[in-house]
Amino acid sequence: MDNHLQGLRDLVSPDAFPYEEEKWVPADLYELAHMSKLEMAPGFPDEALNALLRAVYRGSRKREQRRFQELKSRHKDVIQDLKRQFDHAGE
Repeated sequence: MDNHLQGLRDLVSPDAFPYEEEKWVPADLYELAHMSKLEMAPGFPDEALNALLRAVYRGSRKREQRRFQELKSRHKDVIQDLKRQFDHAGE
């Protein structure tokens, strides 16, 4: 059973698909961009638009990761204190 669970963990691990993150774009962003392209620039190649979307989203994602790390660092002491209080409440 443990081998089966480890196999599933390996399958869904981000390491299993190292380049997927670089090629993924949220569906709503993708749809909005392609609908706008049809109205405003129907001759613009889909491949070029997809490359642009990936680049924009990659930058946005990196910014969000930095913001999350800053918040996490800022609230680390508070979280640890709450965990201690919770652990002592159960004793």
